[in-house]
Amino acid sequence: MKRFLLIAAMCAVVLSCKQEATLTVSADVPSIVFGPEGGTFNTILFTNAPVWTATCDDPAITFSPDSGAFSTPIHVEVGENDEHFTKAIRIAVKATLDGSQRQINIVVTQTCRPFVLCDDDVRIIGPEQTQLFFTINSDKGWRVLRTLLDDQEVILSSFPGGEMDPMSCKDPNNVEVKVQIPENETGKSRKWEILLASEAVPREEACTLTIFQNP
Repeated sequence: MKRFLLIAAMCAVVLSCKQEATLTVSADVPSIVFGPEGGTFNTILFTNAPVWTATCDDPAITFSPDSGAFSTPIHVEVGENDEHFTKAIRIAVKATLDGSQRQINIVVTQTCRPFVLCDDDVRIIGPEQTQLFFTINSDKGWRVLRTLLDDQEVILSSFPGGEMDPMSCKDPNNVEVKVQIPENETGKSRKWEILLASEAVPREEACTLTIFQNP
């Protein structure tokens, strides 16, 4: 009987040790959202692991420290998002204890700036060509901000046959736009510029359609 009780007590001690050695790892800020300008934040890594490392594939994210032992505060800096899409960035933290490993992800979601893009925004044409087509893509829609002819602001529709259709669009998908300009009868080169703005930032230039019209 005593032998049985001794064995049971030893098993209980072993089980207790195994439970105490269970690897744990978590962060008090497991996810966070930033605007396109980026920023900084602090999170505390809680772990009983004597060894842990943190990595991230996005060079816009830097943090310190990137390795350590047991629970540690981590300072994270998020750079600007120059891409034209929202990014979901993962900081992978891998902890190791007695040969066991566990990984958690600290997720940084970063939005992008409103954008307006054109597939081929610079064209060179002859004096008699008057009609061109552009494909414009945006995330918030767009509108014409202003039109320039040889660096002077003009109204395109005031020229014979001059027009742009459409002049604005709230559709975030690719939109084909027709631009009509008059023939070049001046005997010299002309430069047309149509400045576009995002509907989200209607007074800020986001994209320029440039047409060089030879004499």
